[in-house]
Amino acid sequence: MTITAETVISDVSSFLSDNIRDDEIVIGLLRYGAHLPHVYQKYNADAKDVTLLLSHMVYFQPPEYFRHKRFLILDDTVYRGIHMQRMHEWLIDRAAVEPSNIRCAALAVHRKERDGVLSKRTLNDVEYIVWKEELATIVRTDIRPTERDHPLYYFSSTDLTVGTLIHALQQTGEVHSTGPYRSGDVFRATLTLSSNVLEDLIPKLPGVEFDEICKLRFYTYEENGELCVVVVPIVLPIINLARAREAGTFEQIEKALRLPDGFFGSLSGAIGPLETVEYYFLTRALGAIVLERVLGHLAKELRQFGHDLKVVPAEKVDGRVIYDFPQSYRTFHSTVISAQTAAIAERKEVRRQEPLFPDTNWQPVRVETVLAKDPVLPDVYQLTSFISRHITPAVFNGVDWIPNYEIDVGVTHRQLLEEYRDPIFVSRALDELLDSGLLRAKDSLLDASTKTIGRTFLPGGEFKALAFIRLANAWDAVIKRNPEAVEVERRDLWGPF
Repeated sequence: MTITAETVISDVSSFLSDNIRDDEIVIGLLRYGAHLPHVYQKYNADAKDVTLLLSHMVYFQPPEYFRHKRFLILDDTVYRGIHMQRMHEWLIDRAAVEPSNIRCAALAVHRKERDGVLSKRTLNDVEYIVWKEELATIVRTDIRPTERDHPLYYFSSTDLTVGTLIHALQQTGEVHSTGPYRSGDVFRATLTLSSNVLEDLIPKLPGVEFDEICKLRFYTYEENGELCVVVVPIVLPIINLARAREAGTFEQIEKALRLPDGFFGSLSGAIGPLETVEYYFLTRALGAIVLERVLGHLAKELRQFGHDLKVVPAEKVDGRVIYDFPQSYRTFHSTVISAQTAAIAERKEVRRQEPLFPDTNWQPVRVETVLAKDPVLPDVYQLTSFISRHITPAVFNGVDWIPNYEIDVGVTHRQLLEEYRDPIFVSRALDELLDSGLLRAKDSLLDASTKTIGRTFLPGGEFKALAFIRLANAWDAVIKRNPEAVEVERRDLWGPF
């Protein structure tokens, strides 16, 4: 059997056409399951409307949301079906959905998969790998990142070029591109900058421990003479929610982002764990504030070249994929969009002697580190070795390598920074490994007693965990053949924060 990108696109088109129902809400399992409706829409002119609920947003809905609704749990592939099974059980046990109102579907299933999943193809080991990699390639040409649990914000500008945009971004931080770029594809770049962009807020946020960098991921493509830009703001603090609640941190975030008073108090109505929902909105709010501040600077820079940015409504980009977001997210998102629109429209010149932030706070300082080298393996894959020293991606049962489904907490961003001491290398490596599916990210409970949560990084799900441990083993051998990394003395150009 020959499997190509055209095979996968045809499978997605025919399978979703046959299985999408008007009376069902599609739960797109992160990561690739959430991309399937967009692949379906992009390559099928006769695509049906798809009502889509991202799997992490299931826990943000109130209990009454699930009454009398029907759901289709959708994933791209099923290797052993653990993640799909867990969602199925959660809908029944926690959300009280009738089993008869739930269907499970995946485009391709491994031949070892259990019954009960609608599928297009049943594949052996080699076919499964090829099908999965072809889909990953298609997803990487999309305007949305592989990781879908950060809000996306859309902008456009007439006659703006990628080069001009990158030049403007370089005035505010360190810029690197991610992944392959071919003419006509999506160009991906990341702006990594100091967390001191929030230096005025940091003292007002007890319980929030910031890492030294934050970042904005940019996905750009051309359409009808416009440069379209998708931005994903990412801030990765560790938050002691118990302290944050009692110290007024939630109220400070509401004030800074201009959210309605009592917004965080209203989150207690969600069906999922309250701390998970609070951490999500706290960190995504911080990301939105970073983006708002950078937009003000970026819009000013672009106007010097005769370009104006404009906010694009998400509905215009999503087309016939209709997101079924909880009301809390809708309130959050509309507030952020209003702030972005105001930041772009602000035309007051910033006097050089009174900058928004000291210039030294924009550029991340780098430590020159001598990394182990291999003539074939990309340097960024060294993270697989470090992460595998802390968690076990897969275990050998005497016959097969089995993904370790018991991992709940991965390696924190702070651990990676402490290991490599080069924030740009870490930023670039995470971008590549997350986009390729080798890594996945998760908001994880680090300390149950204080409700401390941080963003952690784990091996990709199911089959990808097997690829992850093979890469880790390869890098372990490379590192043993090379001297340990040598660090140059660090000069802290940012100052305390």
